[in-house]
Amino acid sequence: MNSSVVRSLTCPGPMFCAFKGQTLRIECKLVEDNRPEVGKALVDKMPVLKPALGECGENGVMYYLKDAKADFFKMMELVETITF
Repeated sequence: MNSSVVRSLTCPGPMFCAFKGQTLRIECKLVEDNRPEVGKALVDKMPVLKPALGECGENGVMYYLKDAKADFFKMMELVETITF
């Protein structure tokens, strides 16, 4: 396979997309956050997850977004970009 094709098929990191009147696309790096208080805060806020994640979220993996860029589009036109 041509190297330029291979390069175009590889994704440099995670990308999230959502739509509700506008399209939101987030490109970022995911960083694992293994602090116990993060898992506990998640299951406290969403108790329905306790059976799967454990009492303090110890059976799950939590991540935070780093070097993120959020693009908002309306009808394929870039409206705003936010970096965080």
